[in-house]
Amino acid sequence: MPAIKLRIPREDVFEFNGDLSAWSATTGVDPKLAVAPQMETTNPESPTLYSAFVDERFFEQYPRWRQFVEH
Repeated sequence: MPAIKLRIPREDVFEFNGDLSAWSATTGVDPKLAVAPQMETTNPESPTLYSAFVDERFFEQYPRWRQFVEH
C-alpha cells in the first residue's frame, strides 16, 4: 500500500489525527503518519501536508478526508 498525501487544514488536524488513530486501532494498520516535506510558508493558515499509509477502508469509514487527498 503506497503512502497517500493529504493536505489537511490546520483547524482540522486534531480531528484528522483522532480519526486516523481510531481507524488504526480497529484495523491494526500502522499508518506511519508523517508531515511530508513541503515548501515553507509564512502563512500560519496554510494546510499541513501529511503522508500516511491508508487504504480505501479509511475513506469508506471517514469519507470526509477524501477531499484532502493530493493527486
